[in-house]
Amino acid sequence: MPNINKINKKGLNDKELVFCEEYLTNGNNMRMAYKRAYELENDKSCDTLGSKMLKKMEVSKYITEKQQEKSQAYGITLETQLKELEEVKRLALVPDADGKLQLGVKIKAIEVQNKMLGLDAPTKMELTGKEGGAIEINSTLTHLIERLQDQD
Repeated sequence: MPNINKINKKGLNDKELVFCEEYLTNGNNMRMAYKRAYELENDKSCDTLGSKMLKKMEVSKYITEKQQEKSQAYGITLETQLKELEEVKRLALVPDADGKLQLGVKIKAIEVQNKMLGLDAPTKMELTGKEGGAIEINSTLTHLIERLQDQD
């Protein structure tokens, strides 16, 4: 059994290293990586603990370095991936042997492109009150109530 307190030259203990390698091998499947590294079966626990694991600086650094190494080894860049997805989208509009278009393929390619470019991130909206200050909810509600009462 590996000594989980022993830190290797990457700053990771044995189980953290197993987690990282499993994460990279299994298509960024955090749950599966945590299950294999820590021999835990509860999915919810694996999700929670796996998420915490990915936030550890040394774990994140190791995974990022390995992903960059793979990208360089295979010549994969954001640009090459986007070009390939454009080709997939174009080919999806060419009818197949049955004369059908592959619109589902095109939609998936668009989703992947959006994710790669960060266009799928939730939109954040910050609201401020008068002169950039806090919104005065109580006074606003009081004002509305007074206006409604004045209309009666």
